Amino acid sequence: MLDEKSLDYDAWPFCNGAQVIGMKLPEYLEWASNTGTQIKQLLLPPIQRGFVWKPKQIVDLWDSLLRGMPIGSLMLSKLSKGQLGDNVADQRGRTTNTVSGEAMGLLDGQQRTLAMLIGWPSSVLSGHCLWIDIAEKGYAGSSFALRLTTSTQPFGFERTAHGRLSRGERKTAREVYDKLHGESKTPDYDLFALEQESCQPRPWRPNSKPEQFVRVEKLWEALRKDNGGESEFLALLKKHDAEEKYSKKLYESFRRMESLEVPLILIPEHIGNSTQQKFLPEDAADPMVLLFERIGRNGASLSAEDLLFSMIKQQWPEAQRLVNTIHDEVSVRAFMSATDYVMTAFRLAAAEKKIADNPRPNPRDFHIHLNELLGKANELDKPLRGYLEKDSRLTKTFVDLYNILSYRKDDPEDIGIPLPMLPHLPRGLVQVLLRWIMLNPNQAVIDANRQKIISFSLFWFMNVWYEDKASKAAFEIVNKNGTFPAQDLYKNLIDAQDDQFGLALPIMPYDELGVLTDLDNLLSSRDSIFNPTTNSKQRELYKRFCWGRKPILLWQQRAYVERKFGVQASDVFAGLTDEDTVPYDYDHLCPQNHWGTDWRNIRTNESGLGKNFHVSRNVIGNCVGNLHVLESSLNRSFGDDSLAAKLKKANSEWSPEDSLLYLPELEKPWNDASPNDGDGDDYHTWHDDRIIAFQGAVFLRAQALYQQYYEVCKLIIPDQEQE
Repeated sequence: MLDEKSLDYDAWPFCNGAQVIGMKLPEYLEWASNTGTQIKQLLLPPIQRGFVWKPKQIVDLWDSLLRGMPIGSLMLSKLSKGQLGDNVADQRGRTTNTVSGEAMGLLDGQQRTLAMLIGWPSSVLSGHCLWIDIAEKGYAGSSFALRLTTSTQPFGFERTAHGRLSRGERKTAREVYDKLHGESKTPDYDLFALEQESCQPRPWRPNSKPEQFVRVEKLWEALRKDNGGESEFLALLKKHDAEEKYSKKLYESFRRMESLEVPLILIPEHIGNSTQQKFLPEDAADPMVLLFERIGRNGASLSAEDLLFSMIKQQWPEAQRLVNTIHDEVSVRAFMSATDYVMTAFRLAAAEKKIADNPRPNPRDFHIHLNELLGKANELDKPLRGYLEKDSRLTKTFVDLYNILSYRKDDPEDIGIPLPMLPHLPRGLVQVLLRWIMLNPNQAVIDANRQKIISFSLFWFMNVWYEDKASKAAFEIVNKNGTFPAQDLYKNLIDAQDDQFGLALPIMPYDELGVLTDLDNLLSSRDSIFNPTTNSKQRELYKRFCWGRKPILLWQQRAYVERKFGVQASDVFAGLTDEDTVPYDYDHLCPQNHWGTDWRNIRTNESGLGKNFHVSRNVIGNCVGNLHVLESSLNRSFGDDSLAAKLKKANSEWSPEDSLLYLPELEKPWNDASPNDGDGDDYHTWHDDRIIAFQGAVFLRAQALYQQYYEVCKLIIPDQEQE
């Protein structure tokens, strides 16, 4: 802490004209978490965005701290009275403050700061917990093994790469947890509860005990409770059965961290001073945005969307709070991120002002048109400003789109799209649909076109080849009143010379699959499934269907998906796409461990089939015909069970119909593709009949899944419209 006698309160923390200072790490984290007594708040200026670091980045940073390594400088700017900023650590509530006197803005170093706050007491970053495994050594020469758990991965990540645990590891971790705390049907993603420390899952490690893991924040608390002394710190570690030598070493590491100084750099005032920017040339980039873009290249770089949103927030800081409020609505969050919403608002506002369409605007576009579209408060005819207000015309259009696309569970024949698949719909498609609804706001017209809109959306997801160009072409076609022009859109998007691809691949009639594919011989590659004399566009479409668009299963299993993760859980699951955060898995019906393990563990006959299986096993095993969507906890409980074994466990939680197994038609090939009764070693035995049955079951199911997709999408093919 600076000497109070020489403290310049107005200039703090950069006193006496200093542009660079060192601040002790605990003091800085107190300041960032708003738990200290610092003179000014540390806030995130409007140009910043949310926490995006991955588990390995978080652990690596803390490993650097424990080793006593520098973590680089942080860059701050002055925030003046009336400016807005978000609390640094409040990533969930995103509390926006109006600066009443003066505050400091964290311009560069947000990701590092938030990663450090995960291990700091009283942090509101409750979706993460950082642990030290006192029974393990670290990796790469580190003395300490750091592990991270999150609300969606309560048993943590791998010990070295910090990727997602395997299904088998998650299964074993949950079994061990249930033995300690009593068996429960509570899903894994509901176990993470920081307020129930004794019941909170620990990071998974074979043969580990709960007491072998200690929270980093608890170690900080013990150190600070004793004013840096060792007694409380060592007493805490003794409760966790740590050896004295280990405890002393960890204590010394924390003492080093306590004395570590974080370099803080103050950016020159002319860069962040809005009054100076009015003297810039008209085509000049905002200096703050330009600086942030350039320093971001050495860290977690801004996307184009983040950068463009930053430009709006620099001109209109209140937009941050408004967009956060809008994005909290499920009807928006289900489709896209907050920054994508802003870009969507910009494109639709540009269309309203008849500005040339660009489906992916860049900073130059934004700078040229921002004043015309956003303007200032109380200016009329500024559509972008209007779209960023709550209850705007655009937010109401999102509600209409959400309602028209969503699966209606009360109708078993409904073709709607369940909530978890909505964020997989491309932004360009969503913008096209929003534009049409805005031009046709009559509810009766919207409802009358529901089936065409859903069919076209599924076609776009599966068949569109060039997203941006397709969106631009479609935007022009829907730019008029009237019936949703699904057939016109389809014709224009697939239009191309015979030997060329259009913006989208044409829908292939289901009855042509028999000519397209050749399943008589065992595959050796993806291409070998096809008759080489057939249509290249159809081959590309079916390859995409089989291996490139697995989220289509969310729609095809829509009754099961909606029942498990639908509207009733929308506050939790809306908008999630990252496979580390979603509550479901794309599970292999024939488990990957049966065929995807080290080839040396797989036993086959010394025949042509056995040799070909070595090459083709991943092609077959990862085909959509061998995948289904399954709730993660249930998938974990199945482990490496064969499909035949899974079918014996079918109950109210899961049935073959939930996964579209097309039984009894495919029951025999699936059973034949399962191992013989016996111990686990049989999983890796692949005799010729089992290989043939596996390929047959997978590709026959893939064909059945394609037929389901075709029957819904053929509605938009000219001359195929149903009565």
